[in-house]
Amino acid sequence: GAENSVRVVLKEDEAVLGEVVVVGYGTQKKQTLTGAISTLSGDKVLTTKSTSVAQSLQGKIAGVQIRQQDGQPGSFSSMVQIRGFGSPLYVIDGVVRDSGDGGSEFQRLNPEDIENISVLKDGAAAIYGMNAANGVVIITTKKGRKGKARFNYNGSFTAIFPTSMMKVMNAAQYAEISNELSMNAGTGPTTTPEELAKWQAGGPGYESTDWLDAVFKKSAGSQQHTLSVEGGSDKMTYYLSANYMTQEGFMRYGTEDYDRYTITAKISAQLTKALKVDYSNRWVRTDYERPTYMNDDFYNHILRRARPVRAVYDPNGYLMSDINYIGVMRDGGRHNEQKDAMAQQLKITVTPLKNWNIIGEMNIKTDNNWNHWEQFVVYSHYKDNPENTYTALTSANKDQVSEYSLKTTYLNPTVYSNYNFSLKEKHNFTVLGGFQAEIMKYRDMEGARTGLVTTDLPVLNLTTDADSYTLKGLYKNWKNAGFFGRINYDYNGKYLVEGNLRYDGSSRFRRGNRWILTPSFSLGWNVARENFWEKLADVVEVFKLRVSYGELANQNTTSWYPTYQTLGVTTNGGKWLQNGALTSVASVPGLISTSLSWEKIKNTNIGFDFGALNNRLTGSF
Repeated sequence: GAENSVRVVLKEDEAVLGEVVVVGYGTQKKQTLTGAISTLSGDKVLTTKSTSVAQSLQGKIAGVQIRQQDGQPGSFSSMVQIRGFGSPLYVIDGVVRDSGDGGSEFQRLNPEDIENISVLKDGAAAIYGMNAANGVVIITTKKGRKGKARFNYNGSFTAIFPTSMMKVMNAAQYAEISNELSMNAGTGPTTTPEELAKWQAGGPGYESTDWLDAVFKKSAGSQQHTLSVEGGSDKMTYYLSANYMTQEGFMRYGTEDYDRYTITAKISAQLTKALKVDYSNRWVRTDYERPTYMNDDFYNHILRRARPVRAVYDPNGYLMSDINYIGVMRDGGRHNEQKDAMAQQLKITVTPLKNWNIIGEMNIKTDNNWNHWEQFVVYSHYKDNPENTYTALTSANKDQVSEYSLKTTYLNPTVYSNYNFSLKEKHNFTVLGGFQAEIMKYRDMEGARTGLVTTDLPVLNLTTDADSYTLKGLYKNWKNAGFFGRINYDYNGKYLVEGNLRYDGSSRFRRGNRWILTPSFSLGWNVARENFWEKLADVVEVFKLRVSYGELANQNTTSWYPTYQTLGVTTNGGKWLQNGALTSVASVPGLISTSLSWEKIKNTNIGFDFGALNNRLTGSF
């Protein structure tokens, strides 16, 4: 009879094989990656609503540990570590930021603006050279897409609760422990049996006070709102977003509040077939306010010094004297912080030939911070003579005001070029080379003085104390330069090779130790693309082995210039008079090492990636 034949062609999953991952100074297809790189889309970031991007990432990226260190509104002090090492380097839209400022800036980003996040965990981070020794977090924010204008609004309201509050003793337990302590010290009981029975009964005048409950609220609120618009044509696209976030603290008296305002604007123009221009601007303002007396020791004071046998108010209705922090929190002055940050990037891409790009970037980041705090004397009322007052035990002895201003400017010009080509359709090459410079300028000044004329207008001009004041300022800067290169090769998507080379110099080290060379390489084998894997291809679509070795450098030290001795100078710090005034003195500099240079880390990585059941089950090791 007649024979019928059916030809079946298995098509590779383009969604998997064609997935593009952001890497250093470019992108790569996920199937050809040889480094330990994890990615997360912006949609997955938003599945957890939080005021901090870092907290939204908890548990979502393998090998990345994130731990929130305190609950202060706007502190954004979550510790981010890759594979248990120190703080990573952050790259936000191509702008390199160190672990300090970069971590804070990263956590303050508007989550709605994030397009994707890539984490470089091994030697692949070497392409960023200096300060990438602990890995790199690359954040790419959204840009415009062609089409009619599309508006989007997203809002959230969040209730925040303390995860744990210490349980403290009640008044009766405190009296019993105090008696036991005194007896062991040989001084006799501090509370008579009759009084102890009254504390245990808890009658009028013998109520127990839970100071944690008296000072802190059970919950706080936060809300966030984002409005964005995007659109454009084949020649030009735009993206604009505005975000407002506010968060309350847990204080009952002298509240603390945090507000953040973010505006992001991006425009991309294809001026000619060979010339493309991109410009982006992100402005962030944060306002934080709290009681001045709520310092680092406040929580410790509440637990250690505020005793449960003391009532909040005395019989006259005034705040009880003794160790009572409510008065200074409510009436002792405010601490205000305002921070303005602006990040701008101008990017020009020239494509003289097919698959050959020359990119020039100018990144500018400016920060302007202003802090103001005033500290007022707070008074307590005598119990037996409430019309008379005295300085509260928890209060300062003088009114005081302080102003602090900080300005930093970060300049980052970068020029690089990439070219990719294929030989005989199976040998695929990508070559990258470039130069990067960094300039950081830092300046601050501070003034403080006691003796306010009036607390209604706490400014330096209305202070009078000529002997108790602070006046200081600082200016410093550093510069870096780096050359980098990378070559990628793959044979038919099966056998993969990548090599990176970075040569960095820093002004922070002396000439003989200023430059460092950091190489890295990696190999990969896409086992699932071999012919012998065809029987398993319906179940396990992706299986790739990889190995890498890299050397990474770090210049971050406690001091910007640790190999130079500095003299400490104190104005009017002498013990004798000269021309009727105390002399200024200089202190002997500390010991230093002139040979101190770069910290170098060697990183070896062996792992594999897999994807099974139509990539519903994926993993990396």
